[in-house]
Amino acid sequence: MNQKYGNKDCKAYEEYEDVLAREDIDAVLVTSCDHWHVHLASAAIRAGKDVYVEKPLSPSLAWSWELRKLINE
Repeated sequence: MNQKYGNKDCKAYEEYEDVLAREDIDAVLVTSCDHWHVHLASAAIRAGKDVYVEKPLSPSLAWSWELRKLINE
């Protein structure tokens, strides 16, 4: 992508923790496999990021309620 746009704005990451550690990123969009949604959203919330998660939020209501508890802390 950098070659296409002639800049160095695009960077690929292999570890999501590296993205969450960046202070210039305020929010994340979770578009992974369904069973990873809650795990990634939880990590992002703990890192102080705003989170948008694609449907379904999780494969079980129990996981969804755990994420809700984390959000309300």
